[in-house]
Amino acid sequence: MNKPASYGFVWETKYRACPVLINATSRVQNNGGVSPKIINNYWVFDYSISQYGRYKVGKRSRAWQERLPRIGHLYPPRVPYTEDLRKAPKPIEDAWVIFTGGELAGLHKLIPKKYLYARFLDPEGLCRPLLQKAARIGNDEGNAGFWKAQSVLCEIIGLLISSKHIKNESYQIGADNRKSGLSPWAESVRNYLRAQCAHPLHLNEIAGHFNVSLSTLCHRYHTETGESPMNTRLRIRVEIAKTLLLKGQTLKTIAVETGFCDPYHLSKTFKQVTGLSPRQFIESLTKI
Repeated sequence: MNKPASYGFVWETKYRACPVLINATSRVQNNGGVSPKIINNYWVFDYSISQYGRYKVGKRSRAWQERLPRIGHLYPPRVPYTEDLRKAPKPIEDAWVIFTGGELAGLHKLIPKKYLYARFLDPEGLCRPLLQKAARIGNDEGNAGFWKAQSVLCEIIGLLISSKHIKNESYQIGADNRKSGLSPWAESVRNYLRAQCAHPLHLNEIAGHFNVSLSTLCHRYHTETGESPMNTRLRIRVEIAKTLLLKGQTLKTIAVETGFCDPYHLSKTFKQVTGLSPRQFIESLTKI
């Protein structure tokens, strides 16, 4: 017997993980009208597989915008949006995931306040198989498939986090090499920054170590990675601080290991980067 064209599952929210996947759905429909205003209490990543009519976001009246294939919308909790599928070619195909804890994964940093949501262009169609995989796992395995589907959510979030900002609320998936495919030179710079994270380090020292001028270092590294050497260094230090927090080390010890002046400087920087204090970060991982 053929499986239905639309499928998915809603998981029980009992798991100690964050973000937590609640729902994954892949849908095909032959009817579409104007939806009532949609307001979700959770994070939503909604992906149009086919031409998807029009949409508008926010409480205030805004102009309708066209929704093309291979476009994903990331909506934070409580952000209203409306969809008009009346003129979309049939069948209409889309997929989505609904989850908690997007802010703890850093997704809130992708949302411009002016636009309330983020729009992701996916020219290579990287999101579609992941979204459909998560929905298929739920459809076939139910609650028993939670951790399999949760791992797929992590892959999707990884694509969003590593996407390239184009302008305004728009990003492009698969266009940023910061997480993979770095040149040997950029990789060596990053490894050097990691190795020296506990020590004071200036741009002139980095440039001297790699026998390049300061301007060459900054321009070439930013061109290849999308960020400055010092931003990479700060990000690495905070990531190391996270792992040491999870191991139960004190802020004083972590500050020494990651090159911060003292626990206060560590805590202040940690919150600036992650949006959470070290204590809040640990507490967030113990909540259901």
